[in-house]
Amino acid sequence: MDFLFIYLIKSSLSLIVLYLSYEFFFRKEAYFRFSRYLLLMTVFVVILLPLLPYNAANIISNLSFILKEMLIYSRLAHFTLDEVVITASRQPDYIMNTISIGSIILAIYFLGVIIKIIQFLIHLIQIQTLISRSKTLNKDGLNFVFVEKSSPTYSFLKWIFIDPELFNRTTDFTAIVSHEKIHAAEGHTYDLILAEVLTIIQWFNPFAYLLKKTIKENHEYITDHKAISKYKNTDRYQLLLLQHSSIIKTNILTHNFSYSLLKRRLKMMKKSKHTLGFGLRLLVLSTTLVLIFFACSSPDGNISQDENQKATEIEVDDIFLVVEVMPEYIGGTETMYEFIGNNIKYPDEAKKEGTQGRVFVTFIVEKDGQISNVEILRGIGGGCDEEAMRVIKNMPNWTPGLQRGEPVRVQYRLPIKFALQ
Repeated sequence: MDFLFIYLIKSSLSLIVLYLSYEFFFRKEAYFRFSRYLLLMTVFVVILLPLLPYNAANIISNLSFILKEMLIYSRLAHFTLDEVVITASRQPDYIMNTISIGSIILAIYFLGVIIKIIQFLIHLIQIQTLISRSKTLNKDGLNFVFVEKSSPTYSFLKWIFIDPELFNRTTDFTAIVSHEKIHAAEGHTYDLILAEVLTIIQWFNPFAYLLKKTIKENHEYITDHKAISKYKNTDRYQLLLLQHSSIIKTNILTHNFSYSLLKRRLKMMKKSKHTLGFGLRLLVLSTTLVLIFFACSSPDGNISQDENQKATEIEVDDIFLVVEVMPEYIGGTETMYEFIGNNIKYPDEAKKEGTQGRVFVTFIVEKDGQISNVEILRGIGGGCDEEAMRVIKNMPNWTPGLQRGEPVRVQYRLPIKFALQ
């Protein structure tokens, strides 16, 4: 349930930011095809990105830390032990917690999703029913459906719903069909279906409906632009829009000559492209996407405040990373893993909060085999860091490492994974 809430919050905020970016910087631009891809990318980003389990801060930190290690230890290999996995069962929810405000909100959300799915299916059924009950004609790779007289012309996939009288008026028919052919060839219906999926997921978010409306508007701009280039008569085409635009609402999954869009469509036909301004807007968009990438990352682990200093704090002359005879846990490596696995306990706080991830511990095997300088290179909180350090500090002495026959200090890194089942 927590994951769903977090997902919806991230997805909703991402949609708001991306939509406003489009609204302020791209909506009035004449780059119609780019706008289509940008709007579709927005749908995919807000649906999929919050689902991906990544931590942007960790990614940047890992890259930074690896780079520092490469710079300082360019000739040395840092010895990392195999990962130790600590598992535990999640703490069961108490009965008193099962009926909560969160559960009520969750029930309301899924009720809204179900209603939206039903509405979506109804719209599909309405289109199918109209096709099955109406007279149809296949012509030029398109399927014409003859609807009631004075009904608006609209399209769905390769189906064009048209007034029979208009079908017999050659001049108007040719222009209108040319317009609807572009919708079919461009696959605009699929965009609307994708936008409808977003409104199902975010039925509570008004920006989801605004985005769907904007996608539909953009389709008309693209179609008008291509139709004018083919029709060769802009004034005649605009007059055609005035004559056949309708205030009658059609199915939300169809494209039609809408009167509500007419003024803006006529204005956008006269728009010209401005390369410099468009480039600056792309820069703003790139910045916005980077911010959303960080905002949608998962808090998989906390970065130790001292992590950025680790590479510079190690005394290369005194502490070895690789030696001729490496230190050895008495009894062997398997015995060491057994010791750690038997002694580390999954903290109750971590189980309660659902904390899991990898804790990276670094330690030094001294010249006499004792363990020292136990530190957390990267932690996850919830008591896991402290528990890992406690067990590593209590490890029995090792057989020390040797360099040229002399015992030396050797540093190790050990990843310990805490995983809930």
